[in-house]
Amino acid sequence: MALLLGSTASLAAGSGNRVCKAGSDRPFPIVAWMGPGSDILSDSTVSDMAKAGFSLWYLQNIRDPESIQKALELGGRHGIGVFVVDDRIHHKKGTTGLPLESDIEAAVRQWMSYPALAGYGIRDEPAAHEFSELTRIKNIVAGIDPARRAYVNLFPTYANSDQVGAETYADYVEGFMRSFDPSVLSYDHYCIRDGEVVSPTYYENLEIIRRVSLNAEVPFSAFTLSIPHWSYPAPTEGHIRFQLYSSLAYGAGELQYFTYGAVPNKDYGDGLIDAKGNKTETYGMASKVNWEIQRMGPVLLELKSTAVFHTDPQPSGTQEFTGHGGLEKCSGEAVLGFFEDSKGQTWLMVVNRDPFDSARVKLTFSDKVESVGELDRTKEGCTVNPVELEKQKLSLPLAAGDGRLFRIDTM
Repeated sequence: MALLLGSTASLAAGSGNRVCKAGSDRPFPIVAWMGPGSDILSDSTVSDMAKAGFSLWYLQNIRDPESIQKALELGGRHGIGVFVVDDRIHHKKGTTGLPLESDIEAAVRQWMSYPALAGYGIRDEPAAHEFSELTRIKNIVAGIDPARRAYVNLFPTYANSDQVGAETYADYVEGFMRSFDPSVLSYDHYCIRDGEVVSPTYYENLEIIRRVSLNAEVPFSAFTLSIPHWSYPAPTEGHIRFQLYSSLAYGAGELQYFTYGAVPNKDYGDGLIDAKGNKTETYGMASKVNWEIQRMGPVLLELKSTAVFHTDPQPSGTQEFTGHGGLEKCSGEAVLGFFEDSKGQTWLMVVNRDPFDSARVKLTFSDKVESVGELDRTKEGCTVNPVELEKQKLSLPLAAGDGRLFRIDTM
């Protein structure tokens, strides 16, 4: 399963640059939430998912045993880990009580022998009063199949108090961590609305999730909205970049798309594919960005988030940048995510905070910075290409919502 779910890559020095040796062609966990439905489930539709850079697949819209089995077989064929959503395990919204232990056990034993199985869908967006029930389900599953993940995804900050069932959002997330003790902390926050509006609590949500994730030493997983519905517009490449790279700047260890496929029986637009399995324009945009991230994946998986800052105007709940990690100044609206690798090397991800337009960010490094290199996301090999500084300054063009990753070498 290390091949399917991603592994920490080793780094070796070579030819003056640091080059990674990847364990997979898709080392970074990227989840296709709600992929092709049962009626279009085929070798070609699953192959398309793999070709778009996805390494995991959540079967929200596939519930019948025959199709689940087919999805697991196809996932295994194309190197994609599969989260099964079995109604004998999954705790439905609006229900009370625990599914029968005998039903949970039967479901786990039915699917656990499939090598492509990544985990079991337990619940999406629970309230705090449901945590104990979900924990009991998780414990039953873990008692039979401890190697697989019990998948639960949390509400965002804009959910109301009745939905989260806690006094504050931080209480909600921290309570889940204490009760459920997840192997991955997953949440969604769809931040871009019609009229080029970004949710005012988007970064505050990331701040809370990052803090809880680091304190618990558990990776977190963040969503990218890829389907138009309600007041959410059809995504542009800038929208996709903004959500993915902002999450990475905060140290996300997994990325998810809502949704890959069509949403049945609802007035939604198309995801990366339509109801017939045809690729949409969003497929091409997502595939492009996914493969940039996959090429950087072996390095990203080794990094530990050490700090995140924002330039002025500072979004709510964030930390103002006043100098850190060899970087003295930054002009332009940007997210600055600092990291450290296993060798103690400092890395910096710079993200354009505007998902709608390109920008130019100007970075000024301290005199103690000997050199700066950028991780090459255009080809395999994780080569760090030297960046030319002029009097310790770097003028950095960024496409809408784009992020770039740099290594900072100090004297």
